[in-house]
Parts: sequence; structure tokens; C-alpha cells
Amino acid sequence: MTTYQPLFQLTIQHEYYRDKIISGLSLTPDQDTQALMQQNQLLWRETSPGTFGLYGTANLDWASVQQSSSDLVLHFSGNVQVPTTFTVVSAAFSLTELGYLVLSPNESNESQLKVTFEIGDNSSLDRLLDIKVPISKIGLSNPPHFNATLKSRTVRCQYYIIPQTIDATEQVTLTGADSSAFSDPTEVSIPQGNGETTAYLFDSEQHLFALGEIPAAPKLGVSIGGSNIPNLPFPSPTLAMDNTNSSQALSKIYVYV
Repeated sequence: MTTYQPLFQLTIQHEYYRDKIISGLSLTPDQDTQALMQQNQLLWRETSPGTFGLYGTANLDWASVQQSSSDLVLHFSGNVQVPTTFTVVSAAFSLTELGYLVLSPNESNESQLKVTFEIGDNSSLDRLLDIKVPISKIGLSNPPHFNATLKSRTVRCQYYIIPQTIDATEQVTLTGADSSAFSDPTEVSIPQGNGETTAYLFDSEQHLFALGEIPAAPKLGVSIGGSNIPNLPFPSPTLAMDNTNSSQALSKIYVYV
């Protein structure tokens, strides 16, 4: 029975997801990497959700492989089953441009991956992740375990509180642990049916909240007309652009009370 040992391992996580595991993530070696794997009996395996590894036999002469291919960079392309969700919630992605993440080892710390962002051609982009690992940085004697954690997109929140059945002649206030992150209410008019109606706008302005599969924030309720309404909804990954800041995501939440 052939024994295999790791040359390197790679774990990719995303802070958006409750357990940081990106569902349906796949990483595929390119043609040059596949050729090297076939020549040297290397195996590429997903060992657990989000963790992948390149393995060689115990008697592999890796030093000779490195000598003969010293400039080679192993290249793996990554995709997910639901790419739209992935791109929307990744902090590195612009809302107006289609791009992909490039991960390569940091020079200063080989156990980490440097995450950069590149814009791709909308018509030909066929991956969301590029994993580039120089062959000189891996080996059987001290196999590195690379880790990359992608950040969730942060969002500016605007809550429009719209009285329907509650008397709003009394003060309208936000309640809860995150209420201090929002401005005082501004009375505005918003379209409704063939006319307009009054709403009270609370804006987080420069205070940004991270999106999450199970959002932990903002913790908000509203007090209006003597009634207390807890647990206001949290933004979904379907976002608008902040007109005052083209790189910042904005979520408008309309709450009818």
C-alpha cells in the first residue's frame, strides 16, 4: 500500500458563513500543475470542507523536482456552487465590477496567504479564486499549512420606519445595543402607491455592519407611539450602491409599523 504525505495544505474560509465554511467550494489544478502531478504521482484532495492538500509518496525525491522545476508555480482555480452569493458578500469585490481573488504565499509568513483582488473580463471569467503556490515554498520535510480567511462585506444601513397602524405623534426612537450607531431620526417623504407617506430615517452613516449568514448585528428595535417593536430585520446580501461613496455598499430597510 502506497503511503502519501502532504507537500502543503490550504484552508480557505469566509467570515460571512456561520462556521466560516464556503459551501460547494472546489479547487482545480491547471494543465501544467496536472502534468507535474502525473509525472510525480502527486494527489490533490479535499481533506475536510474548505481544506485541500497536495500529497506525494513517502519516497518522493522532492528536492530533484524542485531543482528541475524551480520557477514553476502551482496553479489552482476555485469556484463555488453559488458564485453570486460569494461575490456579493466578499469585501474585496466591488459592487460594479466582476473580479476574482488571487491568493499567494506571503514572503514573510509562509503559513499565511496574501489575498489580492483583480478585475476580470466579464465575458471570460471562469473562476472566483486563483491559488498560486511557488514550488520552492513546499515540501515533504516541513509542509506548510496555508490559511486564508475572506472578510464579509460591510454595509451602511438606513432604516426607514413607516407608521401604518401606530400613532406616531410621540417620539420615534431606535432601541437596542446598536442604536447609538445611528443618527437621530429625520422625517422624510417616500413614495407609496400613487402618492407619498411619511417615514423616519435612521442612518448608520460611517458606522458599518458586517454581513453574515446568521447576522449578529445590528441589534435593534424601535419605540414609536408608545409601542416597542424588537428585532428589526438585518440587510440581506442583495445591496444597493451608496450614492455618496461608490465603493461602499448601502442597504435600505423599510419597516412598516
